[in-house]
Amino acid sequence: MAEEERLKGLEEEWEKQMKKRMQEETKRGLDECVREKLKRKAKEVQDDLLEDLFFLKQIMETEEEVKKNEKKKALLKEQREYLRYLQEQMRQEAEFEKEVDKMYQEELDKAWERRRKEWQEEKNKRRQREQDVMQGIKEQIMANGSNQNEGTAVGERPEIEGPRVGAASTCPRSGRGQDSETAIRNPN
Repeated sequence: MAEEERLKGLEEEWEKQMKKRMQEETKRGLDECVREKLKRKAKEVQDDLLEDLFFLKQIMETEEEVKKNEKKKALLKEQREYLRYLQEQMRQEAEFEKEVDKMYQEELDKAWERRRKEWQEEKNKRRQREQDVMQGIKEQIMANGSNQNEGTAVGERPEIEGPRVGAASTCPRSGRGQDSETAIRNPN
């Protein structure tokens, strides 16, 4: 029983370490994948926005010249509105990234829960197999014990008898009965 308890303890420790290692590897893989996707998307959006902002700044540097002409004033107004629009887009993009992070965390939590259930099912199956094996061993021990109890006492056991010298045996070649000494001296 002590050996069984020790084996159970070792198995549980091994399972904990394997579970921890699997969780770390899965989390690391998911984190890297999502992080790379988000970085690429964020960089694309940021590059586009920076390009637009650079363009607008160049145009706005000529604001003094634009003021001289009514047509250009309308253009300046439009540019400012566009700048506000871009700033709003940047704000929305930041919110979108937050939502993606939240969704990613929820998906990760679901994945962990699914994996935890799988581990628990595997553990239950192992425990059941272990109990079945232990039950089989107990039944064998009980059967052996009852067979010994039903038999005769140790001193009363019959001896296993070997072939007797001089007893009649069948000759392997002729099939006729001979005593063993004759069969050894004269096999035919």
